[in-house]
Amino acid sequence: DGSLIGAPEEYENRPKNPKTKRSVLLAMPTPSDIPTAEEADNPTVEPYLLALLDVLGFESKLKELGVQKMQALYKSLIDVALEPHVAKSQWTPFLIPISENAFHPGMFCLPIRYAYFSDSILLWIPYHQTFVQPFLDKCLDVFCEALSIGLPLRGAITAGELFLHKKTNTYIGEALVEAARLEKAQDWVGVCLGASVRSEKLRIPFDPRLVMLWDTPIKQGYDELLSGLVLDWARRWRENHSKSPCDIINQLRVAGFEKYY
Repeated sequence: DGSLIGAPEEYENRPKNPKTKRSVLLAMPTPSDIPTAEEADNPTVEPYLLALLDVLGFESKLKELGVQKMQALYKSLIDVALEPHVAKSQWTPFLIPISENAFHPGMFCLPIRYAYFSDSILLWIPYHQTFVQPFLDKCLDVFCEALSIGLPLRGAITAGELFLHKKTNTYIGEALVEAARLEKAQDWVGVCLGASVRSEKLRIPFDPRLVMLWDTPIKQGYDELLSGLVLDWARRWRENHSKSPCDIINQLRVAGFEKYY
Protein backbone atom coordinates (compact mmCIF):
# COMPACT_ATOMS: atom_id res chain seq x y z
CA ASP A 1 0.00 0.00 0.00
CA GLY A 2 3.02 2.32 -0.22
CA SER A 3 3.73 2.47 3.51
CA LEU A 4 7.30 2.13 4.76
CA ILE A 5 8.27 -0.99 6.68
CA GLY A 6 11.26 -0.99 8.99
CA ALA A 7 12.52 2.46 7.97
CA PRO A 8 14.79 4.26 10.49
CA GLU A 9 13.29 7.21 12.37
CA GLU A 10 15.35 9.77 10.45
CA TYR A 11 14.29 8.43 7.06
CA GLU A 12 12.62 11.13 4.95
CA ASN A 13 9.44 9.85 3.40
CA ARG A 14 9.23 12.92 1.15
CA PRO A 15 12.78 14.32 0.71
CA LYS A 16 13.02 18.11 0.62
CA ASN A 17 15.63 17.98 -2.12
CA PRO A 18 13.62 17.81 -5.40
CA LYS A 19 16.52 16.03 -7.14
CA THR A 20 16.39 13.12 -4.73
CA LYS A 21 14.93 9.97 -6.27
CA ARG A 22 13.47 6.90 -4.64
CA SER A 23 13.26 3.39 -6.03
CA VAL A 24 10.89 0.76 -4.73
CA LEU A 25 12.57 -2.56 -3.97
CA LEU A 26 10.32 -5.60 -4.12
CA ALA A 27 10.58 -8.14 -1.33
CA MET A 28 9.31 -11.40 -2.74
CA PRO A 29 8.46 -14.54 -0.78
CA THR A 30 10.54 -17.63 -1.41
CA PRO A 31 8.60 -19.95 -3.76
CA SER A 32 6.00 -21.82 -1.72
CA ASP A 33 7.08 -25.25 -2.96
CA ILE A 34 10.60 -24.85 -1.53
CA PRO A 35 11.36 -25.63 2.14
CA THR A 36 12.90 -22.61 3.90
CA ALA A 37 12.31 -23.35 7.58
CA GLU A 38 14.47 -25.49 9.83
CA GLU A 39 15.38 -28.89 8.47
CA ALA A 40 12.73 -31.53 8.85
CA ASP A 41 13.42 -34.44 11.17
CA ASN A 42 12.33 -36.81 8.42
CA PRO A 43 13.60 -35.28 5.17
CA THR A 44 13.02 -36.77 1.75
CA VAL A 45 15.07 -37.09 -1.41
CA GLU A 46 14.77 -33.84 -3.39
CA PRO A 47 16.46 -32.18 -6.39
CA TYR A 48 19.37 -29.98 -5.27
CA LEU A 49 22.19 -27.86 -6.59
CA LEU A 50 25.38 -28.83 -4.78
CA ALA A 51 28.91 -27.43 -4.63
CA LEU A 52 31.88 -29.34 -3.23
CA LEU A 53 34.94 -27.14 -2.63
CA ASP A 54 38.27 -28.56 -1.52
CA VAL A 55 41.33 -26.67 -0.22
CA LEU A 56 44.07 -27.39 -2.75
CA GLY A 57 47.39 -28.34 -1.17
CA PHE A 58 45.88 -28.74 2.30
CA GLU A 59 48.20 -31.58 3.28
CA SER A 60 51.34 -29.74 2.15
CA LYS A 61 50.31 -26.55 3.92
CA LEU A 62 49.55 -28.48 7.10
CA LYS A 63 53.08 -29.93 7.07
CA GLU A 64 54.53 -26.49 6.38
CA LEU A 65 52.60 -24.54 9.03
CA GLY A 66 51.82 -27.10 11.70
CA VAL A 67 48.47 -27.78 13.31
CA GLN A 68 48.16 -24.57 15.35
CA LYS A 69 48.87 -22.12 12.50
CA MET A 70 46.84 -24.20 10.08
CA GLN A 71 43.89 -24.12 12.47
CA ALA A 72 44.07 -20.31 12.58
CA LEU A 73 44.13 -20.16 8.77
CA TYR A 74 41.24 -22.60 8.56
CA LYS A 75 39.27 -20.45 11.01
CA SER A 76 39.85 -17.48 8.67
CA LEU A 77 38.45 -19.56 5.82
CA ILE A 78 35.24 -20.16 7.76
CA ASP A 79 34.94 -16.67 9.26
CA VAL A 80 35.94 -14.63 6.18
CA ALA A 81 35.15 -16.72 3.12
CA LEU A 82 32.32 -19.03 4.11
CA GLU A 83 29.91 -17.87 6.81
CA PRO A 84 29.46 -14.20 5.72
CA HIS A 85 28.29 -15.37 2.30
CA VAL A 86 26.20 -18.41 3.16
CA ALA A 87 24.68 -17.57 6.54
CA LYS A 88 21.20 -19.04 6.89
CA SER A 89 18.28 -17.14 5.40
CA GLN A 90 20.21 -14.18 3.98
CA TRP A 91 18.28 -11.56 2.05
CA THR A 92 19.51 -11.98 -1.50
CA PRO A 93 19.28 -9.44 -4.35
CA PHE A 94 17.70 -10.67 -7.55
CA LEU A 95 16.23 -9.28 -10.77
CA ILE A 96 12.55 -10.22 -10.90
CA PRO A 97 11.04 -10.51 -14.40
CA ILE A 98 7.90 -8.38 -14.62
CA SER A 99 7.41 -8.74 -18.38
CA GLU A 100 9.17 -10.31 -21.33
CA ASN A 101 11.82 -7.56 -21.54
CA ALA A 102 11.61 -5.84 -18.16
CA PHE A 103 13.03 -6.68 -14.74
CA HIS A 104 12.70 -5.13 -11.31
CA PRO A 105 15.28 -5.29 -8.48
CA GLY A 106 14.08 -7.45 -5.63
CA MET A 107 15.10 -9.37 -2.53
CA PHE A 108 14.18 -12.80 -1.25
CA CYS A 109 15.38 -15.19 1.42
CA LEU A 110 17.82 -17.75 -0.03
CA PRO A 111 17.51 -21.16 1.71
CA ILE A 112 21.17 -22.11 1.34
CA ARG A 113 22.87 -24.59 3.70
CA TYR A 114 26.47 -25.62 4.20
CA ALA A 115 28.78 -28.00 6.05
CA TYR A 116 32.54 -28.28 6.35
CA PHE A 117 34.88 -31.02 7.47
CA SER A 118 38.68 -31.29 7.22
CA ASP A 119 39.64 -29.59 3.94
CA SER A 120 36.21 -29.77 2.28
CA ILE A 121 33.26 -27.37 2.11
CA LEU A 122 29.80 -28.47 1.00
CA LEU A 123 27.15 -25.96 -0.13
CA TRP A 124 23.67 -26.91 -1.28
CA ILE A 125 20.29 -25.48 -2.07
CA PRO A 126 16.91 -26.94 -3.11
CA TYR A 127 16.69 -26.70 -6.88
CA HIS A 128 14.56 -23.89 -8.22
CA GLN A 129 15.33 -21.79 -11.29
CA THR A 130 15.15 -18.62 -9.17
CA PHE A 131 17.94 -19.92 -6.92
CA VAL A 132 20.57 -20.73 -9.56
CA GLN A 133 22.04 -17.25 -10.04
CA PRO A 134 22.30 -16.33 -6.32
CA PHE A 135 23.70 -19.78 -5.48
CA LEU A 136 26.47 -19.40 -8.05
CA ASP A 137 27.02 -15.86 -6.73
CA LYS A 138 27.67 -17.31 -3.27
CA CYS A 139 30.03 -19.96 -4.65
CA LEU A 140 32.02 -17.28 -6.48
CA ASP A 141 32.27 -15.12 -3.37
CA VAL A 142 33.46 -18.04 -1.24
CA PHE A 143 36.06 -18.99 -3.87
CA CYS A 144 37.47 -15.47 -4.25
CA GLU A 145 37.56 -14.70 -0.53
CA ALA A 146 39.32 -18.01 0.18
CA LEU A 147 41.93 -17.27 -2.49
CA SER A 148 42.46 -13.76 -1.08
CA ILE A 149 43.56 -15.23 2.27
CA GLY A 150 45.87 -17.75 0.62
CA LEU A 151 43.65 -20.83 0.46
CA PRO A 152 43.06 -21.86 -3.17
CA LEU A 153 39.97 -23.94 -3.80
CA ARG A 154 39.24 -26.60 -6.37
CA GLY A 155 35.64 -27.64 -6.70
CA ALA A 156 32.69 -29.03 -8.60
CA ILE A 157 29.03 -28.06 -8.90
CA THR A 158 26.48 -30.75 -9.70
CA ALA A 159 22.71 -31.25 -9.66
CA GLY A 160 20.32 -34.09 -9.01
CA GLU A 161 18.21 -36.04 -6.55
CA LEU A 162 19.93 -36.03 -3.16
CA PHE A 163 19.34 -36.81 0.49
CA LEU A 164 21.02 -33.98 2.42
CA HIS A 165 20.44 -33.62 6.15
CA LYS A 166 22.77 -31.46 8.20
CA LYS A 167 21.23 -32.40 11.55
CA THR A 168 22.34 -36.01 11.15
CA ASN A 169 25.35 -35.33 8.89
CA THR A 170 23.82 -37.51 6.20
CA TYR A 171 24.75 -36.72 2.59
CA ILE A 172 23.80 -39.29 -0.05
CA GLY A 173 23.25 -39.17 -3.79
CA GLU A 174 24.79 -39.65 -7.21
CA ALA A 175 25.33 -35.90 -7.63
CA LEU A 176 27.55 -35.92 -4.54
CA VAL A 177 29.56 -38.86 -5.88
CA GLU A 178 29.87 -37.00 -9.19
CA ALA A 179 31.08 -33.84 -7.42
CA ALA A 180 33.69 -35.79 -5.41
CA ARG A 181 35.03 -37.54 -8.52
CA LEU A 182 35.09 -34.34 -10.58
CA GLU A 183 36.77 -32.30 -7.86
CA LYS A 184 39.64 -34.81 -7.57
CA ALA A 185 40.03 -35.09 -11.35
CA GLN A 186 40.76 -31.41 -12.03
CA ASP A 187 44.31 -30.08 -12.53
CA TRP A 188 43.79 -26.42 -11.71
CA VAL A 189 42.60 -23.80 -9.24
CA GLY A 190 38.93 -23.35 -10.15
CA VAL A 191 35.39 -24.70 -10.01
CA CYS A 192 33.95 -26.85 -12.78
CA LEU A 193 30.28 -27.62 -13.40
CA GLY A 194 29.57 -31.31 -13.81
CA ALA A 195 27.70 -33.02 -16.63
CA SER A 196 24.57 -33.31 -14.46
CA VAL A 197 23.91 -29.56 -14.69
CA ARG A 198 22.88 -30.15 -18.31
CA SER A 199 19.94 -32.21 -17.11
CA GLU A 200 17.02 -32.13 -19.55
CA LYS A 201 14.70 -32.72 -16.60
CA LEU A 202 15.87 -29.75 -14.51
CA ARG A 203 16.70 -27.42 -17.44
CA ILE A 204 18.98 -25.25 -15.30
CA PRO A 205 19.38 -21.63 -16.54
CA PHE A 206 22.84 -20.02 -16.35
CA ASP A 207 23.78 -16.35 -16.19
CA PRO A 208 26.67 -15.74 -18.67
CA ARG A 209 28.20 -13.29 -16.18
CA LEU A 210 28.76 -16.15 -13.72
CA VAL A 211 29.86 -19.07 -15.91
CA MET A 212 31.93 -19.45 -19.04
CA LEU A 213 32.74 -22.12 -21.59
CA TRP A 214 36.18 -23.53 -20.79
CA ASP A 215 38.19 -26.68 -21.36
CA THR A 216 38.94 -27.63 -17.78
CA PRO A 217 42.41 -29.10 -17.22
CA ILE A 218 41.51 -32.63 -16.17
CA LYS A 219 43.14 -36.00 -15.63
CA GLN A 220 42.86 -38.55 -18.41
CA GLY A 221 39.72 -40.66 -18.43
CA TYR A 222 37.36 -38.20 -16.71
CA ASP A 223 36.06 -36.21 -19.69
CA GLU A 224 32.57 -37.69 -19.33
CA LEU A 225 32.16 -35.77 -16.07
CA LEU A 226 32.49 -32.38 -17.75
CA SER A 227 29.66 -30.06 -18.79
CA GLY A 228 31.93 -27.61 -20.63
CA LEU A 229 31.12 -24.86 -18.10
CA VAL A 230 33.19 -23.41 -15.25
CA LEU A 231 32.61 -20.61 -12.75
CA ASP A 232 34.01 -17.37 -14.14
CA TRP A 233 35.79 -16.51 -10.90
CA ALA A 234 38.29 -14.22 -12.63
CA ARG A 235 35.46 -11.83 -13.58
CA ARG A 236 34.19 -11.76 -9.98
CA TRP A 237 37.73 -11.18 -8.74
CA ARG A 238 38.15 -8.15 -11.01
CA GLU A 239 34.92 -6.69 -9.67
CA ASN A 240 35.84 -6.96 -5.98
CA HIS A 241 39.63 -7.11 -5.61
CA SER A 242 42.44 -4.79 -6.67
CA LYS A 243 45.37 -7.18 -6.23
CA SER A 244 46.21 -9.55 -9.06
CA PRO A 245 45.21 -13.17 -8.36
CA CYS A 246 48.24 -14.25 -10.40
CA ASP A 247 50.53 -12.91 -7.67
CA ILE A 248 48.67 -14.90 -5.01
CA ILE A 249 48.60 -18.10 -7.06
CA ASN A 250 52.31 -17.84 -7.91
CA GLN A 251 53.12 -17.59 -4.20
CA LEU A 252 51.10 -20.75 -3.54
CA ARG A 253 52.98 -22.99 -5.97
CA VAL A 254 54.18 -26.17 -4.31
CA ALA A 255 57.13 -28.08 -5.69
CA GLY A 256 55.93 -31.17 -7.52
CA PHE A 257 52.39 -29.79 -7.95
CA GLU A 258 53.06 -26.88 -10.33
CA LYS A 259 50.49 -28.04 -12.87
CA TYR A 260 47.61 -27.14 -10.53
CA TYR A 261 48.71 -23.50 -10.39
